[in-house]
Amino acid sequence: VDRNRIKRLVRESYRKNKETFVHTVSSCPHPVTLAFVYITTPGPGGRALPTYDEIEQDVRTLLALIIQKEFS
Repeated sequence: VDRNRIKRLVRESYRKNKETFVHTVSSCPHPVTLAFVYITTPGPGGRALPTYDEIEQDVRTLLALIIQKEFS
């Protein structure tokens, strides 16, 4: 159940933030393939799932790093 929830949240956050990424990558001469692996560690009180805001921030950061590395 937890794994599916995280998968849904990652897909949704990518869907909401992909426009800038796709627009930038479309000018790239070679194809770009993306795969997300979200790894989290339990919090101090035990197992805590990341919130949507945390996942969205991580996805935004990842997309920005890919753009920066690919086009700099």
